[in-house]
Amino acid sequence: MLIVRRRQGESILIGGDIEIEIIELGPARVKVGVHAPSHITVQRKEVVLVRERNVAAAALAPDVRDAIAQRLCPENDPQVIPGSADESFEGRYAGHPENRRTRARQDAGMYP
Repeated sequence: MLIVRRRQGESILIGGDIEIEIIELGPARVKVGVHAPSHITVQRKEVVLVRERNVAAAALAPDVRDAIAQRLCPENDPQVIPGSADESFEGRYAGHPENRRTRARQDAGMYP
């Protein structure tokens, strides 16, 4: 790993066709610009890691996914029967999509 000190406005060249420029320096962050040919993919590492985790989670067996979903959202269990006082989402927010959104926003306290 090459470690180089750079000031705002200075650049580093990689292989002649990739340029990394220091755009802005802050007390806790550095804004970096990357100029690269269009055939080279530039991604943040954390985005790639999250994508890999999502792909791995999607590859789980259906029974494992169902078990995880049940532990995260027990109200979706088909064995749980709602009480008579409970209303389904469709029953509560029936009608035009705009009416459902408005009613949900009212319930959330967004509108008086």
